[in-house]
Amino acid sequence: MNREGRAALEEAWRLLDELPDNPAERAYICRNIGKIDCEDGETEKAMQMFKASVEYGRQSGDEREIGATLGELGSLYAEMGLYKQAIEVLKEALESHRARSFLSGEVVELMKIGSIFAAIEDWDQALEYYYRGLEEHQSIGNKSAEAQTYLEIGTIYLEQQKFEEAERIYKHAQRLSVEIQNPAFQVLALKGVAHLRRLQGEYGAGAQYLEKATHMFDVIESVLVKTEILVELGELSITRGDWNRAIECLSKAEKTLAESQFQSRQVKVQQLLARAYEGNKNVELSLQYYKNFISTAANIFNQKTYQAIAQYLYDDRIKNKEKIKKNLEKASDFLEEKEQVLIDEESKQLSLVDKQQSWLDQIKEQLCNLHQTNEHLNLIFNRIVDEMKNQSMNIDLQKLFESYVKRSNPEFFHQLEKKYPALTFAEKQICYLLKINLSTKEVSALLRVSIRTVETHRKRIRKKIGLQRRDSLVVMMNQI
Repeated sequence: MNREGRAALEEAWRLLDELPDNPAERAYICRNIGKIDCEDGETEKAMQMFKASVEYGRQSGDEREIGATLGELGSLYAEMGLYKQAIEVLKEALESHRARSFLSGEVVELMKIGSIFAAIEDWDQALEYYYRGLEEHQSIGNKSAEAQTYLEIGTIYLEQQKFEEAERIYKHAQRLSVEIQNPAFQVLALKGVAHLRRLQGEYGAGAQYLEKATHMFDVIESVLVKTEILVELGELSITRGDWNRAIECLSKAEKTLAESQFQSRQVKVQQLLARAYEGNKNVELSLQYYKNFISTAANIFNQKTYQAIAQYLYDDRIKNKEKIKKNLEKASDFLEEKEQVLIDEESKQLSLVDKQQSWLDQIKEQLCNLHQTNEHLNLIFNRIVDEMKNQSMNIDLQKLFESYVKRSNPEFFHQLEKKYPALTFAEKQICYLLKINLSTKEVSALLRVSIRTVETHRKRIRKKIGLQRRDSLVVMMNQI
């Protein structure tokens, strides 16, 4: 469809060559070709088209076209991680909309700027623009957008640890969501207050809000939203020592995931169930879930290090010190093997080798300390991800990433290139990171791009591989 649309626009451009003085029409055509380029992942071409559209718009004096195109260009800059340029361009778009009193356009740009400031953690600026957007939503009576903005503001107050303001905002969002009969927003507001209570150490109160959210499951379609509520409630119940409730919630989450085939999320649920049964003194089921945890980690992620950590947790529970020792040795051998490959491939880059060796030593130290600290898998994995992120400076990322993936999972990389040759390097990166169960937020942090950029890449990947809306991209990656 994009190809046909582009052809039609290019034909229109050709016809315009036969007519004098048509900058307004050219501005419109350039903007729409730019939008098609964006959807196709051709960011450089899209940028050129948007800039050309702005110039034609200025020639014609059409503030509406200028504002619309600047908005598109600002969004593109944000997706590319060029936040400073994005903010400058979106502010220009804001002025263009204001010049022609286009209130809806103003609101859109205000919210975009607010989200960019939030992405770079400039909370005060983010709040300023969100509140300005909120006032505009209220003036035009868009209560759905108003509720959504309250949720965004509440999240920022949580980041700032301003708990009173966060609670006030979330409760306002909740009341508004009830008024407009939007159950999804109601659940998100309840989840926000529950998270607030958890940060304050009021686990019982947090659980109560999550319990309220579970009562709305019948009118919510999103499997992932339901699962997140159940898992968070299960974690809170474990923290409170309410083992029976934890088992009940996590078992429901496990069943929901099994029915929806979101296998990649089963690992955390299985780990939590093992802990819950352990707390409930049901040793047999606890060990069974630790075994399931090991198997799922191996089958889904195909990562020996991840599997080794999972195996450790199981062996530690059965007090088999000999197995623990052997397992840690296997993990260490695996890391040394990777280290040697890096040394061979990057021998001309001694500084890089030193960084990688230091990084691997830190990971090995963390693994060897597992039997002393007994920290949970997620904390260990997140720490490793953070170390990976910190090593990304001054490295040929594409070469390093491709060589790593081809070594750790050569079949996946080969099949991905074979089946979907149109995928860009950035899209292949995200495909692999999704396969190893990183969340959008973790992918964003690892690649040093905004969450919105990751979401945009996911949309483009879905489009290129022909995935239907009801199908899961993560499940698709796990099937390759």
